[in-house]
Amino acid sequence: MNRLERVENLLRKEGSPVHFLEVIDESNLHKQGSTQGTHLKIYMVSPVFSGLSLLKRQRWVHEVLKQEFDGVLHAISVKLLSPEEWEKDRQAFATPACSSVG
Repeated sequence: MNRLERVENLLRKEGSPVHFLEVIDESNLHKQGSTQGTHLKIYMVSPVFSGLSLLKRQRWVHEVLKQEFDGVLHAISVKLLSPEEWEKDRQAFATPACSSVG
């Protein structure tokens, strides 16, 4: 199992995400370049985040992924929403409408 799969499995197990969970490897965008799984972007909607500040949400993710950070994982970028926020902010994730020519 690769790092992305481990991270996704941990987040699913601990956070029971609803609507949305995506883990993206952005390692190639950083200085190390070819090192896979060192920089991740995480989008997650979970009831775990209801009533938590942004800082507490980030701390929760860091705690869940502690073993990965003790290994090769170096940095994460996160968008963490409660289900209520997802309902209000759904358009932030929407694909723009395609305009056809002609």
